[in-house]
Amino acid sequence: MFPIVYIISDVVSEVYGYNVAKKAIWGGLIANVYALSALTIVAYIAGSESAMYGYIIGDYGVASAVVVAIAGFSAYLVASFVNAYVMKKMKDRDKEKRFALRAIVSTLFGESCDSAVFGVIACVCGLWSWNDFVPTVTPIIVLKTSVEALCLPVTTRVVRKIEAIESR
Repeated sequence: MFPIVYIISDVVSEVYGYNVAKKAIWGGLIANVYALSALTIVAYIAGSESAMYGYIIGDYGVASAVVVAIAGFSAYLVASFVNAYVMKKMKDRDKEKRFALRAIVSTLFGESCDSAVFGVIACVCGLWSWNDFVPTVTPIIVLKTSVEALCLPVTTRVVRKIEAIESR
């Protein structure tokens, strides 16, 4: 999901600006918290033997699920704001030029923050070993940034189409 989040963030930041992107980020967090809360309630109602409970809570228990949720929400917030801020700063400098570079660089910064925040929280809380931090985080950053790079031609067309519609 996260490469898609960054693609949408890039489109919103590019077309509507940083202030709208900030509102979208907070809205995304609220939607994620609501969805996870609703799924967790359903999992508890279904009981520990249900597939839903296993999917939401997992084999590691409630405490680990809470840590993963907190790590995920924290990583989402930090990374989304970094992604949107880098897009803004680069656009202020480049104006309408070099969208592709902005999209990739902002994603690289955002994904790096996302993976680092999640990883640090996971290590501090004992879900990951510190020895696994770099070998786990590095390929995640590369993979997520690569997905955005592969989607860049479509992202660029979407941005241009929305800009054309909005300029009418």
